[in-house]
Amino acid sequence: MALPSLPTRPGASVLNIEDILRHAVRGRLRVPGFQRGLKWGPRHVEELFDSIVRGFPIGGLLLWKQPAEAAQLSFGPLVVDAPAIEDALLIVDGQQRVTALVGCLLHPDEQPIGGTHALWVNLATGAFEVLREIPSSPSPWLPVNVLGQRRRLQQWSRSASFGEQTEDFVDRAFQIEESIIRYELPAYTVEDASPSALRLIFSRVNHSGVALREDEVFQALFGDTDQPKPLDALAQGLHEETSFGMLPVNWLLRCLKAIAELSPKLQFGEHSPPPPELLASARTAMRAAISFLQREVGFFHASILPYRFPLIILARFFHLHPKPHPRSRTLLTRWLWRGALGFVHGNSSHASVASHLGDIDMDEHKSVQRLLERVPKQSPLPSAREAWYGQAAITRIYATSMLLDEPMQPEAEATWTRPALLAALNEERGLAELFPSCLRPPTSGSIAIAARAFLPTGVSTQELAQASDEVLSSLAIRGEATKALRAADFDAFVTARAAILEERLEALVSLRASPDENDRPPVSALLAG
Repeated sequence: MALPSLPTRPGASVLNIEDILRHAVRGRLRVPGFQRGLKWGPRHVEELFDSIVRGFPIGGLLLWKQPAEAAQLSFGPLVVDAPAIEDALLIVDGQQRVTALVGCLLHPDEQPIGGTHALWVNLATGAFEVLREIPSSPSPWLPVNVLGQRRRLQQWSRSASFGEQTEDFVDRAFQIEESIIRYELPAYTVEDASPSALRLIFSRVNHSGVALREDEVFQALFGDTDQPKPLDALAQGLHEETSFGMLPVNWLLRCLKAIAELSPKLQFGEHSPPPPELLASARTAMRAAISFLQREVGFFHASILPYRFPLIILARFFHLHPKPHPRSRTLLTRWLWRGALGFVHGNSSHASVASHLGDIDMDEHKSVQRLLERVPKQSPLPSAREAWYGQAAITRIYATSMLLDEPMQPEAEATWTRPALLAALNEERGLAELFPSCLRPPTSGSIAIAARAFLPTGVSTQELAQASDEVLSSLAIRGEATKALRAADFDAFVTARAAILEERLEALVSLRASPDENDRPPVSALLAG
């Protein structure tokens, strides 16, 4: 595939920070669609301004001149209603720096507090810092946005009062303002360039310094400027079709590589572009894999999936075998549960991914058998007295068990339907909020899994204690656990309920992991082999 070139050489010029501020306010500076989102935190912003004042180089800008439509632009906290313009400057390289400069120097709040761009300068020490609260008065701290507008700085200087240090601090403020506003950056401006050439430039520029994440480079290199980013679109499409939740784009990229049979260690790039049909193939395979997880395995939402590692393996499997034999689906369910219980699937290294993908070929049944050989048939069941950590596999396994028990809503005395469960899990709340503690713990610190139940509607302890036995049983609360709940005895409740949860998990594991069952392939495969 021939790589694009530029018809004319980029023009070199110099922009000072005052120029950048003026272009931003007038709506001339824009961000192209293939750019990544803002990644800088307070430390990056503080170091940028410190470098400017010290006279350090902070890198150049790469701009793309072309017409742009009217749009609302954001530079951190600053919002600009930009008109249509014929000679807009799209920032190909330098977005993080430009946003930091404009967002801090033109911050709309009089005394900015909190957020990445709430930058202040200490006139006594010269230090820059993003502050979380307004400093006490009198204080040598000055908001940086005072330095971005000469009129504001002059007004501040007339009312500044620091005793004997007033003159020194005012002089220091004007010196810092001068060093910032007059600071010059080299800029290259590209004209008459194709979007593909700009995406390639963007990719190479961001591989030569502090590299972007692999998924960000993929989105820039293989997306269209007027379309949603490809991995974002894939994540959104799968979520809309399955309600499984938004999968992280870096994991989706690993799934794409598995489907394309690209080594986990390698990257898609200008010399190894993805096949044109890859995204469509991935959507089909991932949709089948997610449907399998939801309907047969029991992990019906991403937030309760113990490990994401199996997604990569299932993507390859369902790409090669879109309609696997029912026996294969049963055995894959065992593989998933055994791998989670034995913590085997917690290893998502490139080496682990490569070895597992090597197990999968066009022979469906041998592929499944090879995967099963990698996981123990039986593992010790985790204790429900373990502390609840939303990202931990044990927590997610117990959360799955509780949800598969068809919990009821105490206030309505109705069973949660699967669509309602998915809607609750998709509210972007953490598992700890969806599974609150049934009783207030006597001490602060971590709370045991057994103390929590699926109560996303915010039922109070008193309301829960007054719920019917049928409702409580659906929440794995019965017998001694019910007595302890109604007596508000936290320790007794955890002890009694842990036994119930462990009993229910043991039954679920017996059904899904089937440690005592024969793992033979279907009879048809045995006869054919």
